Amino acid sequence: VLLHNATVTAIDTAAKTVACGSQSFHYDKLIYAAGAHCFVPPIPGADQDHVVSIRNIADAEKVQSMLDHVSQAVIIGGGVMGLEAGWELKKNGIDVTVIEGAPGLLPKQLDDPASELLEEIANNVGIHVVTSANTAEITPTAVVLKDGREFPAQLVIMSTGMRPNTKLAEDAGIAVDKFVSVDLRMQTSVPDVYAAGDCCAVNGAPQAFFAQAQENGRIAGANAAGEELEYIPLGASLSINAMNTSIFALGSNGKDSREYRTVEIKDKARKNYEKYYFHNSILVGVILIGDTSKMAEMTDHIAAGDSFAEVFG
Repeated sequence: VLLHNATVTAIDTAAKTVACGSQSFHYDKLIYAAGAHCFVPPIPGADQDHVVSIRNIADAEKVQSMLDHVSQAVIIGGGVMGLEAGWELKKNGIDVTVIEGAPGLLPKQLDDPASELLEEIANNVGIHVVTSANTAEITPTAVVLKDGREFPAQLVIMSTGMRPNTKLAEDAGIAVDKFVSVDLRMQTSVPDVYAAGDCCAVNGAPQAFFAQAQENGRIAGANAAGEELEYIPLGASLSINAMNTSIFALGSNGKDSREYRTVEIKDKARKNYEKYYFHNSILVGVILIGDTSKMAEMTDHIAAGDSFAEVFG
C-alpha cells in the first residue's frame, strides 16, 4: 500500500502500529526513514520571502518562479547544495556570491589544496566565493557580513546544513542522540524497528550522504526481511558535476590525527587533481577533481581495503 499526502502522527512500538491520520497500520518490522529538514541559523532577516532553503521540489519551484526578477543572488553556505545551486543560477545569467564560514570550501570532504583549487574553479566561472565569512544580517536588498561587507541580493539561498527528523522516533521511545541511534544492522534500540538515511547515526556516525543512505536502506530492508547483514561504514563522500568540472571524494581527507602516506597528482593547466590517502598502507581516502573517471575503481578499492601495491601496482 502506498499512501500519498499522508502524515504519520505516532508510532506505538508496544502495539506495533503506526498512526496515519484516522488510519492505523500494524507492522511486524518497521523501517524509520523520516529524513531531515533544512537548518536555518538565527540570522536576522532569514524569515523574509526572498530567502529560501531548498529541500524539496516546491522549494526549487519557488526559486524558479523568482528568477525573472533576480539579477544578484547570495548563497549562504558553500556545501554541495550551495555550490550546485550557485552554478544553476549562474547559468541563468545571475550574479552569484557564495558565503562560506569555513576557511575553505567543503572542508569535511576535501583537503586544503583541493579546496583551494575548487575555489579557483568557482571564481573562474564567475561565482564569487567568500570564505571565513560570517553573516550578520539579511536585509531586503543585501546580505551583510559581520565585518561590514555587503553583497546585493534579490534572492538568498540558505544552504546551512540539515537537522534529522527524529521527533516521531523520540516520542515512540526509540533512542535518539541528535540522530536516531542504530547499530551495524541498522537496528534501533527497539526490537523490530530499523532506521536508515540522514535521520540516523550508525554507532554515532551520521549518515548524511547519498551513498551512505543508499547502503543503509539496503541493509535495513534486508534485515527487516529476515537476513543478518551488517553495514560496512562508508566515510564522508561527495559527487558534484558543476562549474564545468567534476568532483569526487570518498573517505578520509587527512585532517584527523592519523598518519598517512599520500599520492598527489596535479595538472594545473587542466585543473585536474588526484589525491590518495593510505593508512597502514591501506587506501582510506581519495579526492578527484576534473577527471573523475577513476571514481568507481577507487570506490571498489576502498571498500575492499586494498593496499598501496594493489592500487598502484
